[in-house]
Amino acid sequence: MGFQCVLKRLKCTLFALSALNFPKIKVVVKFLLSLKITTSHTMRRTKKLDLDGLWKEFLTAFLEDSIAVISPNLHQVVDWSIPPQYLEQELLNSLRGKFKIKDKRKFTDKLVKLRLKSGTDHFVLLHAEAQHEPEDGFNKRMYVYRSLIYLRYDIDDITAIAIFTGTPPDTNSLEYRHVIFGTELIYRFNSYLIAEQNEAILIQSNNPFDMAVLAALYVYRTKNDAEKRFAFKRQLFLLAQKKNISREKLLKLLIFVRDFMHLPETLENEFAANDFSKILTHKEMVVYSEGTMMYIDAVLKHNTGKGLKEHQKMERAIKKLEKAEKERMEAEKNTIWNFYSKAALSQEVIAEMMGLELDYIQKVISENQKATK
Repeated sequence: MGFQCVLKRLKCTLFALSALNFPKIKVVVKFLLSLKITTSHTMRRTKKLDLDGLWKEFLTAFLEDSIAVISPNLHQVVDWSIPPQYLEQELLNSLRGKFKIKDKRKFTDKLVKLRLKSGTDHFVLLHAEAQHEPEDGFNKRMYVYRSLIYLRYDIDDITAIAIFTGTPPDTNSLEYRHVIFGTELIYRFNSYLIAEQNEAILIQSNNPFDMAVLAALYVYRTKNDAEKRFAFKRQLFLLAQKKNISREKLLKLLIFVRDFMHLPETLENEFAANDFSKILTHKEMVVYSEGTMMYIDAVLKHNTGKGLKEHQKMERAIKKLEKAEKERMEAEKNTIWNFYSKAALSQEVIAEMMGLELDYIQKVISENQKATK
């Protein structure tokens, strides 16, 4: 994720948090808002918002809901009482140095091993193509991914799903076909085209995946209309909160909507202050997306040379010092009062003995006299 993109998301989060009163993060928020953040030539907006990354986080958090919509038949035969295993990083690590893979950063969004009710394992390859226009060679990449999964795990039962969030690809891109001298290869995978989904049906659904699809649909329809997207974003926030979705899932869903339906800075700040902050209560901690703490850490390192953990250590150290100083002050005040009330020493003598200003001695004695009345 580009630093400028990270900075924008951080600023929006801080605007929302600044409207709340979370003691544990109050100091960090105040410090970050006070920073005069600058961007160097290495942090210009050269990269687009990491939409693929947002979908990867979403599919991890809402895997069962996503499969229920995209592949109902598969959803029915999966034993969801057994937690899914996410294997994309394991697969990539096992292939290092063995195969030449172009742009390994984009290598497969999610590779999940599920346990079926029959007791057998089943692999699902989920790839979200979040570009406004489909990339060339996408169908071949899907075939290559499938081949690499087979080579690593020696399994044929692989359900491949491609989610297209932007302009629908042409039909030739929904399968990989290669013919040469009588040998023909055809690889066809499941395709879910968000631009072709029915808005009315999505609005009626209680499934969080359908809410995310609705967000992507609105983004697709408002490529060049920020005000209209702003209105859709506020509308979707209100709609999602009326759905029968658990509080934990709701917060994660709304964070996805907040980030995916990105707006110009002015509108984003307005949304963060007037809409996003209202979904958080004083009794719960903010549910952060995977990248939130990362980009807070990045901002701190860029501006202070120290990361979030170091600042948290400093904060704890400062609190210990403040506590020790408070205890010292209390002990000092008790000593002054004991000298005056029990030892019957004059204020001038106490000030000279303790090396303190007479005005301070008088103030402490006056406060204790009022308290004992």
